Amino acid sequence: MRIITSSEIARYVYCPRCWWKAKTDGVKVTAKMQEGKKFHQQVSANQPPARFLHISIIVVLIFLILFIMWRFIA
Repeated sequence: MRIITSSEIARYVYCPRCWWKAKTDGVKVTAKMQEGKKFHQQVSANQPPARFLHISIIVVLIFLILFIMWRFIA
């Protein structure tokens, strides 16, 4: 296990790409890396619909709980 310095964390927070470039300078990009990049782009493209669905489920569950509570109290 390698210790991470605070300056390394600061570099990552400021610019993750610069941090990655500093860590991997000279690394050859392979076909598998390109496939992984495409996969992550697809995942990030699906985030807004997934977030909307997640929030919708939470809202529906809150209303369901409130309705059940109202039926028992009233």
